[in-house]
Amino acid sequence: MLYSPEELPEEIEDFSLAEAEIHVGRFRWLDVVMRRWANQLESTLFDHLHSVFEIEAETVIWTRFSDVLKMLGDQPMYIFESDQKGKGLLILDNAIAQACIDQDPDILEKTVPLDVAELNSETQKSLFYIVSQIVTDLESCWFNIGELPLHLKRITTHPMRAKVMLPFERCLLGTLRFRSEGFESYLIICIPYSVVHPILSKLDDRRVLPPESMDHFLEDVEDHFQQLLLDIRYEVKAELGTVELGDRNRVLLKVGQVLPISVPYSGKAIVKINDLPMMIGEAGNSNGKFSVQVTDDFDTLKQTTQSTQKSFQNLHWGNKS
Repeated sequence: MLYSPEELPEEIEDFSLAEAEIHVGRFRWLDVVMRRWANQLESTLFDHLHSVFEIEAETVIWTRFSDVLKMLGDQPMYIFESDQKGKGLLILDNAIAQACIDQDPDILEKTVPLDVAELNSETQKSLFYIVSQIVTDLESCWFNIGELPLHLKRITTHPMRAKVMLPFERCLLGTLRFRSEGFESYLIICIPYSVVHPILSKLDDRRVLPPESMDHFLEDVEDHFQQLLLDIRYEVKAELGTVELGDRNRVLLKVGQVLPISVPYSGKAIVKINDLPMMIGEAGNSNGKFSVQVTDDFDTLKQTTQSTQKSFQNLHWGNKS
């Protein structure tokens, strides 16, 4: 239930964790697209119809186009074409079609299904504008999956004029259910299987489904992480040795004093990154500058510096009385 700011209840239960049951069918990638589409349309229809809808995406199925023709009635059917010249249908229920024409939230629950005989050029233009936004949302929902541009061609309200495929051709059906207080309707999209198959065949080896929330996508996600790594600063030091100062070692700091350096690991320089020993190197000269050339990993150095000679030690246990 929706509340205005003045009508908020005194106690609102806070939910920090929620679970959703998601059904995935044979075409799991298309199910992701349909659920994204449902999420997108909630915002789109709110902007255009000023109404809040709960939109549910059903599992995508395949069927013969002859079965699709049997379910069609006198309702708005938009014929679209893909880049591969395959034609499909976007089928609107008369109730959601009339709601798109009215664009009045106050009469949504009293919406009378559209009478296609009353469609005129003005109402067709208003309906076509919203349908074009709906199709644009669908195209954006293929992000990180594939690309499927759809071009709206014309509208028809007669099933006999909606024969865009042969009866035996396979097609994919996706259904969205619209629900609001006192209002229910649906939308069906019918796409030729031959149009979607090249996209799905490229995804057979992918086991991880992309996120369904489009709000958290970055178009240049790889560049984003590359820049994130470049912004990190590392402190690299080359340690040649150490000096112990103090009265005990007879080494004092004074002008001209030569300090004896204790070089570890047979003259190897230790390269530290953020004060952690990571590599070893050889000190030398490069273009007139004192330099250290990395030669190996630090772990390798630790292994080689450990003594590998082992001897058996005889222990004297003493005489037992």
